[in-house]
Amino acid sequence: MQTNAIALAKDNTDPDLDEKNRATLRFEQRDVLQLRSQDLKNVGPFNVIICNPPYIHTKDPSVSRSVRRWEPALALYPIPRPRTATSLEIFFRDEDIFYHKVLSLAAEDVVDKIILMEIGSKDQAIRVIRLANQLRLGPKDIIQIWRDWPDQKPTAGEETNVTIDDKSYTIRGSGLCRSVVIRRFGEPLLV
Repeated sequence: MQTNAIALAKDNTDPDLDEKNRATLRFEQRDVLQLRSQDLKNVGPFNVIICNPPYIHTKDPSVSRSVRRWEPALALYPIPRPRTATSLEIFFRDEDIFYHKVLSLAAEDVVDKIILMEIGSKDQAIRVIRLANQLRLGPKDIIQIWRDWPDQKPTAGEETNVTIDDKSYTIRGSGLCRSVVIRRFGEPLLV
């Protein structure tokens, strides 16, 4: 993440946020792939984690010219990492590696309410949900796929659920699949 991204996030903080809640906000630049759960437990737990990692495969032909031209490559494509035979990372696609790490940390209870992860496609959402299930996130967690407009009714032909490994998951809203949302322990959401 670029340093100016943190400054931009701070600038975009709601000016009407009361001082108590403003004091609880933290913006940090860290390499999530190097984090250990203990690093986060020392400063957490976190109510919400939002993850918008580089999630596009470098050879993905569906990436539009405007995205390739105007978005920094660092924001689009994960840097291929060396993998060893003893590393769990050998089982994941490069474009999914951040999700595995975030979900691994969540499985160790460093997040107590909501995890929102931006994804690039329905296929990637399915892979992310499978990762969550493999890591055995809590049985009371609610996992959903959100489209571009999760508060809108789906248009004709848009799926409202998907079955993954014999379990049904809701697809909310209208548009393209854009996020996987995990509500820890059934935490209610206001949308």
